[in-house]
Amino acid sequence: DGRRPEDDTDSPARNGESRQPYLSNLCVTTPFRRRGLGRALLELAEDIVSFIWKEERIYLHIDKYEPSRNLYESAGYVEVSPTGSDGVTHMFKELSPLEEELYDDDDEVDEEDEEDAMGDGQPLALGPGKEQ
Repeated sequence: DGRRPEDDTDSPARNGESRQPYLSNLCVTTPFRRRGLGRALLELAEDIVSFIWKEERIYLHIDKYEPSRNLYESAGYVEVSPTGSDGVTHMFKELSPLEEELYDDDDEVDEEDEEDAMGDGQPLALGPGKEQ
């Protein structure tokens, strides 16, 4: 829902620890799996944490569901500690440093940067056999 951890005044951090971004319950319904939606949602969450919240790490947990593990590991997440007896694995990812902004000091966009930001002009593909 986009709330920052420090905005949650109902449950203060324990033992002086700082709150960290934590992704919980990323789900894609069965008919829409294997189309890149989970990865796109994960990348969006990471972008929010990095570019808007200005944080350098994101945490999550997974259960024994192997496709989830494969997604997160392929996206660069690593285990915080060994999987517990309950089958839950806690993971984190170091996010890339903020990229250089598209704007120069004079607040104008370079033509080359604008082309990079706009992509190839093609619409986002929705998966095999899906038309826009």
